[in-house]
Amino acid sequence: RVGESSPGTQRKEQSWLPALCLLMFTLYQSWLVGGIVYGWPALLVMLQREGVYSAKCPLGVTDCDARDVAMNLVFTLGAAANVGGAFTNGFIIDA
Repeated sequence: RVGESSPGTQRKEQSWLPALCLLMFTLYQSWLVGGIVYGWPALLVMLQREGVYSAKCPLGVTDCDARDVAMNLVFTLGAAANVGGAFTNGFIIDA
């Protein structure tokens, strides 16, 4: 008959709380590390102007390889955190 369903086809009620928590975690993770990936060129110029990691260069030198390596490490860690967060979100969604 129309409108009747067998016991095996009934849909279980799902709570909205896990979905909301996952959405909040995703937004937080994107806000926390997403900017370091997509806004890196502008952020790099600003950090260099502010003199971040300038202590790694010899006296009188404003830009050196050691400073560039330190800046690249910051970007690498931010990008890895972004990918790691996406992997975690995917694992939670599939669980």
